[in-house]
Amino acid sequence: MYCLTLGTFIMRRKAKYTFEQKRQAVLDYQSGKKSAADIALELDMGKRGDDRIREWTNLYKANGPEALNPKEKHSSYSKKFKEQVVQDYIQNGLSHKELAAKYNISSRSVIIQWIKRYNNHMEQRDYDPHPEVYMAERKQRKKN
Repeated sequence: MYCLTLGTFIMRRKAKYTFEQKRQAVLDYQSGKKSAADIALELDMGKRGDDRIREWTNLYKANGPEALNPKEKHSSYSKKFKEQVVQDYIQNGLSHKELAAKYNISSRSVIIQWIKRYNNHMEQRDYDPHPEVYMAERKQRKKN
């Protein structure tokens, strides 16, 4: 996509699966018409496709059909939100899948990273699209 007013290119995420494909997959899986593996095979999802079908189903159950809408950009989460999810994991013993569904997080791996940071006593960080740039100091030349 090209933005005429700014003269810049805007890159958007292209969803692999449409809302309708996801919704139909969830409905077929929930009704028992097809197994998660069969649906994943039909959609050419690869080895872990059946897990993705179950994740979509959990998102659908917890947050309704809107949770299946493709996202136009990568999600960013605040430090406070990350800490809330980790505390929910610790205090209530929810699984990564349950947390992803409850908080409408698209991937369990994000939650796993947050928990690892917590367990390694590392501070959760706010999302910063522009990381700091470190400038090297100028090297001094020797005069002959």
